[in-house]
Amino acid sequence: MSGGFHLASLLGLAATLASLSASAATPTHKVRMYWNYGPIEVELYGADSPRHVANFMLYVDSNRYDNTFVHRVEAGAAKFVQGGGFTVPAAPTINNLVSQPVTPFKQIKNEFNASNGLSNTPGSLAAARTAHPDSATAQWFFNVTNNAGGFDPGPYTIYGQITEGFDWFSQVPYVNQLQDTYPQKAGSYEATTPLVNGTTLVTLYETIEISLQPGDFNNDGIVNQADRDVWESASINQDNLAADADGDSNVDEDDLAIWQANLGQGVLRSQLPGDYNRDGDISNADFLWWQTLYGSTLTLDADGNGDGVVNAADYTVWRDSMAAAGQAVTVPEPTSAAIVAMALLGAGCRRRA
Repeated sequence: MSGGFHLASLLGLAATLASLSASAATPTHKVRMYWNYGPIEVELYGADSPRHVANFMLYVDSNRYDNTFVHRVEAGAAKFVQGGGFTVPAAPTINNLVSQPVTPFKQIKNEFNASNGLSNTPGSLAAARTAHPDSATAQWFFNVTNNAGGFDPGPYTIYGQITEGFDWFSQVPYVNQLQDTYPQKAGSYEATTPLVNGTTLVTLYETIEISLQPGDFNNDGIVNQADRDVWESASINQDNLAADADGDSNVDEDDLAIWQANLGQGVLRSQLPGDYNRDGDISNADFLWWQTLYGSTLTLDADGNGDGVVNAADYTVWRDSMAAAGQAVTVPEPTSAAIVAMALLGAGCRRRA
């Protein structure tokens, strides 16, 4: 990765960064997004927003976010950066922004919950949607300023938080852009589209899942010799960026040093059958995770029986674990027809308090 914003010092940036604070929610997943201006790392909250995190991971694991770009920047009082919707044109110019839309999965039911502490504050990741609250698919936006007053009542579901890289990413709305309203074109976004230095879009090359624990390259929650083996293979083949601990797009000795510094750290990830969102508990949130991933052969967090596909058998694994934990199952036993309906329509269930 190379490049960078050539900007003067921004008087408002220090205040923006100072207002960035970690969420009270407990993260269950983490991703690194490799942009042409640098990487960012984002924690995801699969216990509080299970549908949205499962949906986001579907796009990550299917590589549908690769080679997409920031197609909308709002630089007014409420600053945010929106992407996930369109691929980069072959030769982007002020007169050529025709691109292909990202192929969406099904729409996701809104999960905004004012009581869980997640809000549209600086660095938070939220679901973009139409006027209908349950219409989110591929697109997302990152809040740059504190937009809670305008977006929380929307409501717009928050499901993640930037933990690394906000220093540069927060500058995107301040870039001197060529802005225009483009005529309607197939596959183009009819809105203000940012072009940096005339032709260079803010481009997302690749998004990968990484561990919440630095040095845990196989993402099992603990740093041990198995991670050293992952690093060794990746350093030779350069084929596994999960071992790129410092986010520089290269697996090298610097990453091995991070593994060494964290050796023995972490806790083995939850092995509870049916704990599909990895929060260490069995609850209806895991059902929502299974429901969102139903039919997937790529994102297999909800593949409870390990047969390589998320299907009805994995519902049974979750249901039996709920019963073993003494928790009531508050969703109906899915018949074949009901499973199809849930998978296609994203019908919800009430999460236990």
